[in-house]
Amino acid sequence: MTAISLVVATYGRSAEVRAFLDSLPMAAAADLEVILVDQNKDDRVTDIIRDHPMPVRHLRLPQPNASAARNAGAALARHEWLGFPDDDCRFLPETLAQLNHAIATAGTPVISGTTIDGQGRPNILRWRRRAGFFGRWDMWRCATESTLFIRRDLFLAVGGFDSRFGPGAPYPAAEGAELLLRVFARMPRPRAWFTPALRLYHPTKAPPWTADAIARVHDYAVGEGGMLAKHPNPACWWRTFRFVIKHAVAGILPLGPLAQSSRRKLVGLISGYRAYRHAQG
Repeated sequence: MTAISLVVATYGRSAEVRAFLDSLPMAAAADLEVILVDQNKDDRVTDIIRDHPMPVRHLRLPQPNASAARNAGAALARHEWLGFPDDDCRFLPETLAQLNHAIATAGTPVISGTTIDGQGRPNILRWRRRAGFFGRWDMWRCATESTLFIRRDLFLAVGGFDSRFGPGAPYPAAEGAELLLRVFARMPRPRAWFTPALRLYHPTKAPPWTADAIARVHDYAVGEGGMLAKHPNPACWWRTFRFVIKHAVAGILPLGPLAQSSRRKLVGLISGYRAYRHAQG
C-alpha cells in the first residue's frame, strides 16, 4: 500500500469531522497519516481527536483560510502522496484500495476520482464517465480539490495552493483547478489520471436553490473569475465562453431560482475577474 497523508482543513464543523474519521479503515492506519488543520476559535474538534482510535496530527491556525491550512498541513506531511478531502467528506470502504490501484497503474503524479451523494449518485460536477488521462482542456469534469491526490514533491515544487483562492480567501473557490493549471505547466507531459471508480462521499449543497445556495454559487463564480484572470490561457477562455453562454441563456428563461442562480454566477464571474485584474495593477 502506498503511504498517503490526508490533509483536512476544518472550520465550523464537528459531527462531520467525526464521521470522516470514522470512515477511515483502521487497518490502513500504518500507511495513512491524517493531519487535521483546525481553524476554529473554540475546541470543538479537540475531544473528537483525543477520543478517536485513528491517530490524528492536530495543527491549529488562527485565521480561516482553507488553502493556507492545506499548505501548512502539507508542509508537515511525512508521506509520498497527499490528499485534501473536505471536512464533510467521507471515504467509502473501497476508496483507499481504488486510490492505491490508480497510483500503481497510472504512472502519473496526479490522480483524481469523483464525489457521490448519500444515494451513491455523482454530484458536485458533471463527472466524466470513463477513466483516462486528462489535462488543461478536460480537467473541469475530472477534479475538485477534495478528489485530488498528488505527489508531495510536485505539490511543494509548484508552491501548493494559492492562498488567495478557496474558502476564507478573496476568491473563495477554484483553488483545486488553479493548482492543477500550475501543476500542468510544470509537467513535461501535462496530464493526470481520472477514474470514476475512486469515489468519496460529499454532501450536495445545491440544488435546492435556496438563498444560501445562490449566495454560495456566486462566491464560487468569483473564484472562477479570479482564476481566469490569473490564467488567461485558451483552455480557461474556452471554458469561460461556454459558462457565459449557458448561464446567460438560463438567466433569461422562466426558471425561477435556477435563473436567479445563473445571473448571480455571471455577476460573480465578472466581479472575480475584475477584482484580480485590479489587484495586479
